[in-house]
Amino acid sequence: MSQLTLDTHVCDIVTALPQSADLFRSLRIDFCCGGKISLKDAAKERELKPEEVLNSINEIEDKRKKQGGIDPTTFGSKTLVTYIQEKYHEGLREEFAVTCALHYESCPCSWRKASASSACPRNLR
Repeated sequence: MSQLTLDTHVCDIVTALPQSADLFRSLRIDFCCGGKISLKDAAKERELKPEEVLNSINEIEDKRKKQGGIDPTTFGSKTLVTYIQEKYHEGLREEFAVTCALHYESCPCSWRKASASSACPRNLR
């Protein structure tokens, strides 16, 4: 099982388990600048039950393990950049292209002007 405890700093939890950032955001627990605080204290500040927050973190960790989760903390810089581009950027590029195409159809004047200029992303011209 996890080595994350109620005494683990919130910032260290996010470093060890990046998926926990979404949980902390939803609970409005600062894991960045205010992250040098124990999970127990951070939860109490938000009037949450620390054990329940820790259980949620353990569930996230278990889910990652069951999915055979890749551990990006073990990657070198180049591998990490490639991983981020493939995991996050590619989907956004595809979504952006669809959104731009829909916008072009609904408002062709603005896009015809933009497509002739450098303001239009090159891969969408």
